[in-house]
Amino acid sequence: MKTESPNGNSLLAPIMFLPFFFIACCIVPSSADKPSYYIPPDTFAVDCSPSVAPHDAGFPYDQKYEIDFSSVSRVYAVDPSSSEKPRISACIFRKQVTWPFIVSDGPNFIRLYFKLVAYSGLNISKALFSINVGPYTLITTSESSYSKYSPNSDYAIREFCVSMDGQVLNVTFTPSSKVFGAYAFINKIEIVSMPSKLYIQEDAPFSLVGQPTHYFMGNSTALEMIYRMNIGGDVISDLEDTCMFRRWTRDDDYFMSNDGNTSIVESEVEVNSSLLVPSYAAPLQVYTSARTILQTTESKYRATWLCPVDHGFYYLVRLHFCEISRTIKQDGQRVFSIYINNQTAEDHVDVFNWSHGTGIPIYRDYIVNFSRYGEGIEYLTVAIGSNNGSSAEYGGPILNGLEIFKLSDISNNLAGIHPFGLIVTPHPNFSGGNDAVIIYRVLTGLMAALTAIGLLGFFCLFCSSLSKERRKSSKQDQSSGHCRIFTIAETKSATNNFADNLLIGNDIARKCLADRGNERPSMGDVLWNLELAMKQQEGAGQQVAGSVRKEVNRRKNDDLSIMIDGQRCSGFDISDPTPGVEFSEIMAPTGR
Repeated sequence: MKTESPNGNSLLAPIMFLPFFFIACCIVPSSADKPSYYIPPDTFAVDCSPSVAPHDAGFPYDQKYEIDFSSVSRVYAVDPSSSEKPRISACIFRKQVTWPFIVSDGPNFIRLYFKLVAYSGLNISKALFSINVGPYTLITTSESSYSKYSPNSDYAIREFCVSMDGQVLNVTFTPSSKVFGAYAFINKIEIVSMPSKLYIQEDAPFSLVGQPTHYFMGNSTALEMIYRMNIGGDVISDLEDTCMFRRWTRDDDYFMSNDGNTSIVESEVEVNSSLLVPSYAAPLQVYTSARTILQTTESKYRATWLCPVDHGFYYLVRLHFCEISRTIKQDGQRVFSIYINNQTAEDHVDVFNWSHGTGIPIYRDYIVNFSRYGEGIEYLTVAIGSNNGSSAEYGGPILNGLEIFKLSDISNNLAGIHPFGLIVTPHPNFSGGNDAVIIYRVLTGLMAALTAIGLLGFFCLFCSSLSKERRKSSKQDQSSGHCRIFTIAETKSATNNFADNLLIGNDIARKCLADRGNERPSMGDVLWNLELAMKQQEGAGQQVAGSVRKEVNRRKNDDLSIMIDGQRCSGFDISDPTPGVEFSEIMAPTGR
């Protein structure tokens, strides 16, 4: 990589911002307490485009730098997602290449930009590579990494937090040695210094959800930002962040349901920084909006965010709060609980008490253990609610912001099976709007109805098929009086006094039509009930066949008739009953 620009400045030296920009960016509203300020000492931008204008690298800078492409090549592609800039470019690495950056001691943000399109003369499926920063593996790709991404998608941006003890930060690109023609690529890189202990907090005890012990994060731990949301608010661009150029997204794609039980609230008070939380922890815009549960809602209702994550790692969950209601004037007026992965993380959240007033930001950190290995996608859930005796005298539970980070494992690895991030798709429990609610209810209700109809049809066919062969002997039996009529007592005994749990289809169908999203069954529940119904269906046939077999043995080859609705059914031929589920299995079905 070339280290000098045409005017002689070193590419590896920090890119100096305009002083006036720093003044404008880093001045934040003050309060009676002395606020904290932060100006990043190191800021780098590398862009593989042939010409770079201010803002192209994600933040403004005052000098243009050229890359020496003696060790890399530049390729182009048509960007179908942009009509203003139809041509995009990338740096391609055919062999291992390391780019060194001179940085100050301490943690740094490293942001990698990828545009997942087919570049001229290259097959995107051959982009098989890994990216390391020092001892940390940040990304490892495979052919499946590109299967779910559309060329119309925007840049895939992966953000990492890495602490460096030395003054050289090495970014290494390594194409796979196992596949002929494999290559690595990158579109842009940003490196920005970050305050110490903002996220990487050495020897600080973290609450480990579901465990009585604490989790300690060493200084050697690296982080990958997975989600950063402005709950209930708009997107906050990198230029609106607190001098670290973080991007805050909306939470709409992750908020599970909104059936009228929750609402978005705006601040009724002035939000100021304080000594409790550094002013650079999050932009003030994060704290001026929130989602809340309506006071008229039943206490068991929870507002939930669903976030898909990779297996095999621990995760840091940071929740941002600010009491923004002018009606809250003392402790105990808004108290609620926090649930992470359906486990109680906090059972007495009082934001007013935590922050010592209104309009004062505060955050809490929690560690979640997903270190067990598995296949597919895990779902990390964050919920707020008023269960377990919590009260909401003047307002329901609130949440202002949410950040989730993956923690490196013991081998300094952060690379998961989704190197460019997870594609967000609705979870089976998701009901994000009126259309989704209607579709979900119709489909699940239809499935339950079809199950009931299918069982009824089976019963009719069963009786019809059994009566077909021996209709003639049946008529003789009618005159001879050989008929087995079931009494009410026998019917009650067989149905456990008409127990509800032996009903098939009715209960699940009724639940599918519930008004509240949290009371409706998940798709998994529906499918499980369908499977159980099939087992009950098969078992019911065997129960009848078994009873008939005993009666036939007792009567020694005599024909048997059954009275149904006052009509005699013909005899049954049970010489070769089909093996199936034992009745004992149906009476006590095994749960999931």
